[in-house]
Amino acid sequence: MSDVIQLRFYSFVLVLILLIIGEFLYPYYKNQPKTLKRWVINTGPSLLFALFYKIFTPLSLSAFAYVCLQRNWGLFNMPYFDNYSNLTLFFYQLYIFDLSIYWQHRLFHKINFFWRFHKIHHLDKKMDLTTGLRFHPVELFFSLLLKFFLILTFGIDYVNIIVFESVLTLASLFEHANIKLPKIFEKVLRFFIVTPQMHYIHHSQEPSQMKSNYGFFLSIWDKLFGSYKNDLPENLKLGIKNKDDVKGLWALLVLPWEK
Repeated sequence: MSDVIQLRFYSFVLVLILLIIGEFLYPYYKNQPKTLKRWVINTGPSLLFALFYKIFTPLSLSAFAYVCLQRNWGLFNMPYFDNYSNLTLFFYQLYIFDLSIYWQHRLFHKINFFWRFHKIHHLDKKMDLTTGLRFHPVELFFSLLLKFFLILTFGIDYVNIIVFESVLTLASLFEHANIKLPKIFEKVLRFFIVTPQMHYIHHSQEPSQMKSNYGFFLSIWDKLFGSYKNDLPENLKLGIKNKDDVKGLWALLVLPWEK
């Protein structure tokens, strides 16, 4: 498992470097700020949650998945699936995991209580890879609970859960990155996964556009459930209409509790 964890770390660093270079060389939105303050505001909530999780949570997701395996808890830990190949189980579990994140995202837009926390992600009027880490700690906590539930219910493999977490983190960085992909390449790529140009539409100030393209990694769910929009408007305005972005990290953290 240590090899997988190391691979997760190195892949994160590599993708982060490549995206920073890509944003510098091929930006979709030009003349965007690259300030330390922006990095602090956008990455601060996720870093605080990661620190809290490390200190106060006795079991990691992968450790919990291993416990479930030892006790035969969860669908895929039942004897019926013993003859299935690891690759087959990997893709079954990936689809379930990613589909669940898709519906979680839709609910965070639909239910007002959850939207209070998720809206800090949408208040960003600029777009770059740091937006992909801008999530309120309370939202991340509910997302963590969902992942524990999925592991317990479906018996997600303890190595697979590390891979899935890595994929979701890298996908979030990629789809929010301020990168202009070649048109043909982007069209082919979005047939399989969510691309930046596909996800920008979801960050539009227009409600009809914001209520689309909820997918986190695989693009198929939006197409299956009728939430897919294809064309990225030329004059797309990012953020939430008639709402200003927060001015600092503390303001971002307390915003959900303000009237």
